[in-house]
Amino acid sequence: MNIRLRTSISLLVLFGWMTPSPQAIAQTTDCFRLSNPFEGMFEVTWEDLPGWNGSAKLNTDDAPPVGPGDLEVEFAYGHTRAHKAWGNRWEDEGRGLLEERTYDLGLSYGLWEDWELDLGLSLYSDLVDREISPFNSGGIGDTEVGLKKLLHYDEDREFYLTYSQSVTIPTGKEGSVRDALGHSQEYWTLNQRLIATQFIDRWTWTWDFGYALPLGSKRNEERGTLDTNLAIGYHIRPWFQPEVELNYAHDFIDAGQDADVLAVTYGVVLLPSEKWRIGLGFQDAVAGRNTDDTTTGHVVVTYFH
Repeated sequence: MNIRLRTSISLLVLFGWMTPSPQAIAQTTDCFRLSNPFEGMFEVTWEDLPGWNGSAKLNTDDAPPVGPGDLEVEFAYGHTRAHKAWGNRWEDEGRGLLEERTYDLGLSYGLWEDWELDLGLSLYSDLVDREISPFNSGGIGDTEVGLKKLLHYDEDREFYLTYSQSVTIPTGKEGSVRDALGHSQEYWTLNQRLIATQFIDRWTWTWDFGYALPLGSKRNEERGTLDTNLAIGYHIRPWFQPEVELNYAHDFIDAGQDADVLAVTYGVVLLPSEKWRIGLGFQDAVAGRNTDDTTTGHVVVTYFH
């Protein structure tokens, strides 16, 4: 046998020894096969909605609490602009440009049956106000910690009634001589809210009513904020819910300078899967007193684990 033939046979034997079997190849392929990130997307059914947060809205709290041991992680981005304001008699007034971009993180954890622990973090705010000098500022905002308790659930009517109580902690960047804008309210508040939600076939409605009581000497002339919101949504598909909201808030302030704002929110809530929720929309202030005439765009992405 010549050298070339012996070499060829040796290489064939070596290659045959090193080549894995079809079973081994299949096992290796399974190990390295990437999971499809879109698997199960847009497969939410009508039956999933009442048991999950199919009632979620953009600027109105929803009543159903997170289940025991479950975690909800929410990232929110907001972009606010204003070129006008309203005076003490609800009349239009001019103002310099106001623009703010906010980045917030919310965590909700189911402690026990019908009990939810909430944590809200204002990660960063980029603020521009041409009425104040210096007119640009960036920094973190305040923190909110609270509990939500389901008071009543009517299974036949798919009706939820919830009470939540929280504390706002002034952890944000305060205003100063060099940075007059600041990103904190600079005082503690005790927040209480009653929330009602109901599913009616493809419709969902949510109403909330709350009051924030300022605490401490740094509150100055602030005496509290009362607000209420009403939201109505319609599920065209189980995963596609257009919604509209009516939002109202009243600030109680000494010296007759109380402030009011009435706004409308319109948008859409998407449920790509049982693990994800996406909210897109705008809030437009339509009337007010001693406040800015703002328009805010919202993007909210929620992961449910």
